[in-house]
Amino acid sequence: VGSSSAPTITAGVGSLRIGALYADTYGAVDLAGVSLATIGAQPIQIAGQYGVTLNNSNVETGGPISIDSNQRISVSNSLIASRVAGNPVTLDSSLSISVDSSTIESNGGDIRLAGYTLFAGPAGTANFAAAVAISGPGVGVSINSSVIDAQGGDISIGGASDQLGGKGVAVAQSALYGANILLQGNALSLGGTGVELNSSALSATQSIALLGLGDATGVRIIGQNYTDGTSTDLPALAVAGAIAPAFIQIYGEGRAAGSIGTDIDATQADSVVPIVANGGASVEVLGLS
Repeated sequence: VGSSSAPTITAGVGSLRIGALYADTYGAVDLAGVSLATIGAQPIQIAGQYGVTLNNSNVETGGPISIDSNQRISVSNSLIASRVAGNPVTLDSSLSISVDSSTIESNGGDIRLAGYTLFAGPAGTANFAAAVAISGPGVGVSINSSVIDAQGGDISIGGASDQLGGKGVAVAQSALYGANILLQGNALSLGGTGVELNSSALSATQSIALLGLGDATGVRIIGQNYTDGTSTDLPALAVAGAIAPAFIQIYGEGRAAGSIGTDIDATQADSVVPIVANGGASVEVLGLS
């Protein structure tokens, strides 16, 4: 669906559902330059058996939003927003999820980007559901130059990769805001990194947890450069400590010989990795290899 005239599809008192669930191998949902909306707190559901693509599109409602696919979900230059307090926004994919130059927000509802297959995290942590990269760039969930704002709700992101040098979850030049923020990644193929945070900012009122299991690196945090114009001008990790128990946990496990469990990298020129825990919040950094 799409045209130069930027079509708008609005549901009145009912929900809005767009899908290609049982089509042949070409059945997918591709929205370009489209606005989807409902009146009131009605839900929007987008389901594509063979992929969902949003490009230069807006999806807005007062109700919950769900985007589901058995293939990839790709969001670029788009807005996904639930405007009424407490309604969730979920992107669930059997394969990878990418969010580029976009905004995903809820008004206090939880935001989830994940999948349907369970993967292991670092030793002693629970398995988690993940979107899985089996081709292409090799990133289970990638977020680039984007904002994800739960406005008091929780954010959970789960990704995995079976590609050489792949990454479970990769967040670059982006900002995430929520009450509790959880990033879980698994990448056990040669050279894999579980979770990578690059020149990005995570800000939470209660907790932040980065849990990664990788072949080469469990969790890698690359410092922000404050002189090249790409910095978010925020700490890499910040917890307000407004709600107990408040904490920041960074726990990475590397499986290969010579691997790194947790790598906090501020070696690039003019880069820093500020970690701020206010209100009595604790900070725990663990590495296992």
